[in-house]
Amino acid sequence: MFYILWALKNLYRNKKRTIEIILFIAIISMMFFLNSAFLSGSQVQMKETTRNFLGDISLDARSEDYSLSEIKKHLESIKNNDVIESIMAEYSFGNVSVISDNSYLSNSHLKGYSSNYFNRLNKSVEWIEGNNILSNSNQAIIERSMATNLSVSAGDKVTVELKTREGAINTAIYEIIGIFIGNKYIHKNSLFVNIKNARNLGMVKNDYINHLKIFLKYPNNNLTLSNLVNNELKKFSNISNINVWKWEQDSIQFFQIFKYSRIFFIVLITLISIVLLIVLFFGIQNIFYLSFIKRANEISVLSTFGMPFFKIYKTVLWETISLFLPGLLLGFLFSFVVGNLLSSISLAQVSEEMVVVLGGPNLKFTFELSDFLWVSFFIFISELYASFHSLRKYFKLEIREMKSGI
Repeated sequence: MFYILWALKNLYRNKKRTIEIILFIAIISMMFFLNSAFLSGSQVQMKETTRNFLGDISLDARSEDYSLSEIKKHLESIKNNDVIESIMAEYSFGNVSVISDNSYLSNSHLKGYSSNYFNRLNKSVEWIEGNNILSNSNQAIIERSMATNLSVSAGDKVTVELKTREGAINTAIYEIIGIFIGNKYIHKNSLFVNIKNARNLGMVKNDYINHLKIFLKYPNNNLTLSNLVNNELKKFSNISNINVWKWEQDSIQFFQIFKYSRIFFIVLITLISIVLLIVLFFGIQNIFYLSFIKRANEISVLSTFGMPFFKIYKTVLWETISLFLPGLLLGFLFSFVVGNLLSSISLAQVSEEMVVVLGGPNLKFTFELSDFLWVSFFIFISELYASFHSLRKYFKLEIREMKSGI
């Protein structure tokens, strides 16, 4: 108790220095927290972006002769209300040609969805122009990169040509009513239309489905995911391919590019963290060393009466802890506020490549307990060693200089 009270007394006597040290620690720790939260946030955003488009489980018909409508009815009929959040029907096909007044794209995709998918898309993307309210008339929405390739804006019209298996060429004209910021590696060159319009162009039955997206209520529960795949969906493996992107991340181009950009950020943030630790170490060391010089008479008297180095350091240790805790908590508070402010900034408006680099359109900061613990550990160890080293450095002065207070 003596050492704690002594430490608090020293901090109180030098209130200005104490506040400066706490703010210095807060700023350094804030930068640490933001760096770690950015790495965690980009990973979370990447998974959210992928899930919103691919679902937790996707089913693809093995050929055009199979419809997945029976699977949809089966999943809706069984007691999965506590497991499945929603099931989204899709009829899509590739190898269509899209023609605008200014450009032409071959090998594009036409994707017809039910309205609930567009509601989900509306929450997960940022709209540049228009909106996603599709009526039964021929309307479509597209991702920004395709809009750029076609040189179209909201309100323009495009012509879609599809060659059927029988060799006939079907055409349809769609009005672009919305352009959103997505991921060109996932969305590719795709026109998103109402599922009824897609069926009309493909000349298929009104209940025909060749893709299903399943969204789970608890997507991070791997046991539930495995049970649903193995117990309910494997029985339909003769007519459909079952895809779980979490199990096949390496096959998704977006994941591969994101992984390489993430390695770059990890290296960059590691270098920044090393520099911050060096700045923190020398900053704390110099501040404590100057403090010891001002307290030379006090330390000299204690040394003269036989108090060893490590007992004197007990006081310095409690001073370090008393400065570390408020500085760390204040730094975390700063990082939380700054992170929320930065999260509102959309870098995807600046460059479409930022969607891949950041995992989505925005800067995202996710503060996790593990990140808080390791940041706290490194900062505390750095401060501890800095205060210890500064006292040891001071004790290396000649006894004569210590007693005279020089």
